[in-house]
Amino acid sequence: MPTVSGSLLGLGRFHPSLMWEHISAATAIVWGDIAQWRPIELHVEDIPGLGSAEVLLSVLPETAPESTLMKMRKTLDSGRLVEYAAIGLAGLALHYMGAHEIMDVTGRGSGADYLVGSDRHLLEVAGRSRKRDLPAAWNERLVRLSNGTRPFYLFVVEFQTPSARFLFSES
Repeated sequence: MPTVSGSLLGLGRFHPSLMWEHISAATAIVWGDIAQWRPIELHVEDIPGLGSAEVLLSVLPETAPESTLMKMRKTLDSGRLVEYAAIGLAGLALHYMGAHEIMDVTGRGSGADYLVGSDRHLLEVAGRSRKRDLPAAWNERLVRLSNGTRPFYLFVVEFQTPSARFLFSES
């Protein structure tokens, strides 16, 4: 299985339309605490520019200053940290699996979180701390997004194993 190494500090360059400081810090906290900096087994399906593959996504253990990490731990509960960390990993996966860029947040009622690329495809991101939660989170979001008419990306990660699924669908 090929390994791709990425840097959380690069997220701002990969997706310059968004602010990444807090997301990068949350990703470092969760990846360090739960995944213990182990590579994520990433199952990639039909991503434009890549296709389908099994990839190990390794993140360099570069983190924000310790004072920032402490403030993040005091500010966000564990569930919110996991969701932010999922966004950070989705940002890395989008970049390293085809140089796709998150452009903006979606509007209410879209059923997704962000818009990707100049075509503004939907992106839904979900994070889980436990392995047993991954299939249900994946299936729920896949069904909801598949009922729409717009192409979408779906990224769901769980940090216990750690593993993730990343899909593009024409819907």
